Amino acid sequence: MKSFSYLKHPQIQLNLTNIGDNHYRSGSSYTANAHPQVTSTGAIAAGSAPVYYVGGVFAAMVSVSSGF
Repeated sequence: MKSFSYLKHPQIQLNLTNIGDNHYRSGSSYTANAHPQVTSTGAIAAGSAPVYYVGGVFAAMVSVSSGF
C-alpha cells in the first residue's frame, strides 16, 4: 500500500487455515508397545495406545502492520 500520513508501507494480511474445514489427524504420540509384551526375563512390559491429535478447524486471521 502507499504510505499514509506517518505510516510507511502499511500492510493488511489475511491468513486462512483449513479452508475446506476438513477433519484430519495432525500427528500422534510415540508408544513402544501397543499391546503388553512378555520380555526375555519373563516380565510383562505394559502396552499403551498412541494418542492422535485432531487438526484445527477453519480459521481466518487478519494482521495489520506498518513502519514509522
